[in-house]
Amino acid sequence: MSSAIAVVLISLGALVRFLPHPDNAVAIGALAIYAGARLPKAWAMIVPVAALFISDAAKVNGTAFADSLFATASLMRYAIVAGIALASSFGPRKVSLLVRGLQGAGAALIFFLASNFLVWAFPWGLPGEPGVYPQTLAGLADCYVQGLPFFRNSMIAEVLGVSVLFLADELAVALAGRSIKFADDSISS
Repeated sequence: MSSAIAVVLISLGALVRFLPHPDNAVAIGALAIYAGARLPKAWAMIVPVAALFISDAAKVNGTAFADSLFATASLMRYAIVAGIALASSFGPRKVSLLVRGLQGAGAALIFFLASNFLVWAFPWGLPGEPGVYPQTLAGLADCYVQGLPFFRNSMIAEVLGVSVLFLADELAVALAGRSIKFADDSISS
């Protein structure tokens, strides 16, 4: 059952990145939180990374495929969402929707802080070119300030996304009329 749920979540996560949306308004962190709370740890980390990787691969033309998918920026995004999923897998399986919403806000904050810090610390322009932000505290502050409009979109998407996923989960369990076991210790279904 876990592998089937993982495939559905990966497909959903990849698909929503192709729907029209404001910048950074895709709830991959919510997907990571849900996967962490409902799937075995191995699947929990695979789901959001696979959703990002598949949608990234579909957006790239053949010549730039490896460069863009395995660029520092992409690898950092994959690591951040895998970390969110892993952290979520250690929490309690059943918590209130308010707590899930706070987790979604936390995922948006973690992604904002980590990704903007990495943009500042490791500029991934052409070799030998300076980064957009100077390697000073003022440059770091400017990087965060410039990212605030994207953070707002991410925050809204993650809180709504986690709410939708867990409400759908509760509805599915209620419709099934019984408790559904989602997580186990293996990757197989």
